[in-house]
Amino acid sequence: MNKQRIAILVALCCSGSAHANDLNWDTGAWDLAHWQEGGNTEYLDTDGDSVLNLRDEDDDNDGYADRIDAFPLDPNDWEDSDNDGLGDNYELALGLDPNSPDSDGDGLLDSEDPFPLTKEPVKTIRYVNWIQDVNNDGISDLAIVYQDENDVVTASLYDKVNDELIRSFRFPGTYDSFSTHLFSDKNSNLSQEIGIFGLTFDSESNAGVSSKLIIKDTLSSETIDVFSWPGNWNDPTFVVLEDLTSDGIAEIGMQGQFYIGDRPQLLVRDGASGDQIRRYSFPSIMYNSTYVQLSDMNNDTIPEVGMIGVIKRNNKVQVKVIDGTDDSNNLPAINFGNDWTEYQWLSLPDINFDTVTDGGLYGRRLSSSSIQLFTKSGIDKAGTLGIYSWPDDLLSHQPTIVDDLNFDGVNDFAVGGFRESAGRYQLIIKDATDRSETLANVGWPNTLQSPVFHDVNDIDGDGVRDFVLAGFRIRDHKFEVAVKNINNSKVENFVSDNNWKEAPKIVPTPDITGDGLPDIVMYGYDELGTSILEVLSFN
Repeated sequence: MNKQRIAILVALCCSGSAHANDLNWDTGAWDLAHWQEGGNTEYLDTDGDSVLNLRDEDDDNDGYADRIDAFPLDPNDWEDSDNDGLGDNYELALGLDPNSPDSDGDGLLDSEDPFPLTKEPVKTIRYVNWIQDVNNDGISDLAIVYQDENDVVTASLYDKVNDELIRSFRFPGTYDSFSTHLFSDKNSNLSQEIGIFGLTFDSESNAGVSSKLIIKDTLSSETIDVFSWPGNWNDPTFVVLEDLTSDGIAEIGMQGQFYIGDRPQLLVRDGASGDQIRRYSFPSIMYNSTYVQLSDMNNDTIPEVGMIGVIKRNNKVQVKVIDGTDDSNNLPAINFGNDWTEYQWLSLPDINFDTVTDGGLYGRRLSSSSIQLFTKSGIDKAGTLGIYSWPDDLLSHQPTIVDDLNFDGVNDFAVGGFRESAGRYQLIIKDATDRSETLANVGWPNTLQSPVFHDVNDIDGDGVRDFVLAGFRIRDHKFEVAVKNINNSKVENFVSDNNWKEAPKIVPTPDITGDGLPDIVMYGYDELGTSILEVLSFN
């Protein structure tokens, strides 16, 4: 097991033995000025007293023996009172405080601070994800988005193989809150794009909040697109959409409740030009209405748009279906009963092999308490492709789509939760093409507090799919990531070195450390409120 952190300094270690290439064996110029150019300081004469450092008890001749000299090769410094890596005399010359490792109090050591006399705003990690290789070393990289105490948002791209910063850039403006999103290449330079959907409180606007999406190129740091919406919608959020114009570029969506009448609306911008091309709108007839992307249901090659919610007059769950090419053309709705709770719409793979992706309503049925996924064909609203069920005593249930486990070409369905009757946490995986077939039942003991499940690919490289249950250990409040494979065999129990204030967010990634195996990234706050990040690797 290997644990890594984002490195601030890279330590350079020197060997204690001498090699021929440590010395400058220039036989044509064998004199003091030349032979000292080697890299091994033991074979130099730093103070020019004709005694090699190897045998000199005071290499820099400053009056302090090497054994008590914090800087044995610097005649101007011999003490580092605050252990920040800088000598006391050096700090005094710069106007720094030799008794404080952080003279400006910005959280950065003086030796690591490019502006040690200027207090830098404290930055908090808001978002972490892996991105496609941007430094051409063949390994995926890590994108970290920060927000400082002045609400400035920046992104840093890291090479975790060498623990090096690749580049950093700032998103213009300041935001009261924001979400972060990755996009496929929009400017044909073979790199992903990263964007933030930011909200700014605006007391003079109709809804009190305006929104903006800013997309930047991860390779050049240039701003690719800026999409702005006025403050006319309450609770605006970003919606991931597919290509609705057949130009090969995904569209941009913003949904919210229009300030007049709380009408749920979805405004769609062309992903290429930025022009508004659709406005989907309904009266306020549903509770918790949310727009979702559907498949192509009318066979015109363009996917449709849906709005799911609970109808206020009868408490039934319904998905309104609207033509992806015509926002005024309402297609037949998809109807469900009134006995659903804890529900959500899931976009599913093509489970009936008709080349069209499918969908389904997932949640708990009030009538039976069982957990169900009621699947629907991507082209036919009638009937169902199958009702997938999980035990009714599965508490705190969490659905996920996992990679194809039985090699039939279709990703499978899994639900994890605490199985009350067994007193254990279980992840039960169903064959997506055969609802009666359980592919795996992975279990963990009840030793973690409020844990979450994650699919982490094959983290140990043995060819078997792995999953994690992560949470605070009940016995000592240490954060544990317990890994098991689909055969219900233990793979590894990672125990974090950090004392987390609250459960960190977990991001499974492909290999970002260069060992050929997937990794796990955790980020959040430690007990002192400091924003931290930790990388877990099997090797």
